[in-house]
Amino acid sequence: MEGSNASGAEVDQLAFLVDRLFDNPTNLDLNFQVMQLQMAEGNLEAAEATLERVLIIDPSSRLARILIAEIQISLGKYASARSVLANLTDNPATPAETRKKAEILVEKIDEATRTTRYSGGVSIYAGQTENAFGRSDEDAILFSDLPVENTTKDKSDQVYGYQAYARLSHDLNYQRPTTLDGGIRFDNRDTHDANLSDIQTRRGISVFPEQAVSISRAVFFRPIPMSIIRISAVIWVVWPA
Repeated sequence: MEGSNASGAEVDQLAFLVDRLFDNPTNLDLNFQVMQLQMAEGNLEAAEATLERVLIIDPSSRLARILIAEIQISLGKYASARSVLANLTDNPATPAETRKKAEILVEKIDEATRTTRYSGGVSIYAGQTENAFGRSDEDAILFSDLPVENTTKDKSDQVYGYQAYARLSHDLNYQRPTTLDGGIRFDNRDTHDANLSDIQTRRGISVFPEQAVSISRAVFFRPIPMSIIRISAVIWVVWPA
């Protein structure tokens, strides 16, 4: 079977158990054995159908509800999985361990179906740059074929700084998956020698890939000596064709 993870022996065993199940469809042990082998061969839809039969036979089976919810989450059937789990989370008689498993699965559904997502991060770094001014090994350099004394300093310099970013994504309620995505990023880099930091740059970029628009803005400036700060923001929208 293409895409199957089951061995030949497991396939033969599954066929044998399915034959037995036809003769005794209400046997819960047989149903669970068939479900396990269906999972082993990657046939999630068949495993889901088997567990649905188990719940018809035994609607109180908490194990079957947990297992079918896990399968439905894997299949992207979040509404069905949430409905199955509600029977456990809303029932005061559900054991604490089973309730905890159900709540974890509900959290997975919430994460998978969340329309607005946030992310961010901060990093700090420090180090030392060798030959920070880029001095050549020669004491004289050629300028218009004439030797000129190389006065570039041969020294190292300390460098330190930070990076921080925040990003927001929101899924729009369109028939075709469409996401509004935006973010902002801050970069600060300082050097000990002020001559290495005397840079001011402003940059703006607009990019229009197929079925999308991307707008970015980056600004470099020096609010204090020996500091370069870049602020950039990016927003893009992907819409249906």
